Amino acid sequence: MFQVFQIQLDEDYTPEQLEAHRDTSVFGSDCDLPKYFKFYKNVCTVLASDCNIAFRVMNAWTEPHKVINEDNERPHSLSVGHILRNCVSGEFYMVERLGFSDVTDQVEYALS
Repeated sequence: MFQVFQIQLDEDYTPEQLEAHRDTSVFGSDCDLPKYFKFYKNVCTVLASDCNIAFRVMNAWTEPHKVINEDNERPHSLSVGHILRNCVSGEFYMVERLGFSDVTDQVEYALS
């Protein structure tokens, strides 16, 4: 099971939120994640055993029963810059252009 964290801009977004959204979605884990993590929101939980399955569930939408929404709104599909948290191990993974990167250390630094 994975929690999904995304930066979702609303109509009142700040320039710093826009920068965070842009940088994370373009550069993935090469961005300044400790600086931007405060803008991430837990949007849903995905019933999946690994990151690849979570990615498939969140992009194909053929198994919506495996997505538990936090605010009853359908989250965005998973893409570069979004973060998955393994609910068993506690590890964080960022979606990259190709695959996933372990960003646990960066997130823990941001939370400290």
